[in-house]
Amino acid sequence: MAEWTKALDWKSSEGLKGSSVGSNPTLSARKGVKDLEKEVKIEIPPNLEGIFSNLAIITHNDSEFIIDFVQTGPGIPPRVKVRIYLTPQHAKRFLFALQDNIQKYEEQFGEIRLPPIIGGDIIRE
Repeated sequence: MAEWTKALDWKSSEGLKGSSVGSNPTLSARKGVKDLEKEVKIEIPPNLEGIFSNLAIITHNDSEFIIDFVQTGPGIPPRVKVRIYLTPQHAKRFLFALQDNIQKYEEQFGEIRLPPIIGGDIIRE
């Protein structure tokens, strides 16, 4: 299990500007996330309900990555609220887009500090 930190880069009311996770053929580890900066207009339905998650469980098999976004807290049993399936290629694109947005967030608001973890598995720097 790993903790999840939400970092979004909202640049305009017309859509999102930042890293796209779509089928951008120019994405590669060699080029990095800087090449992805372009405006992507996405329709967001006015009745779309956001879901809060403070835990993510990531698993995979040979053909897909599965991310379960969980809500939990004191007195609240852990409950999966959203399950996302990604191809390995889109999982890697998602990783690059999230890294890019975390970098932008930290440039604007300062370093995101992680509290010490007692038990459990987490990826650390």
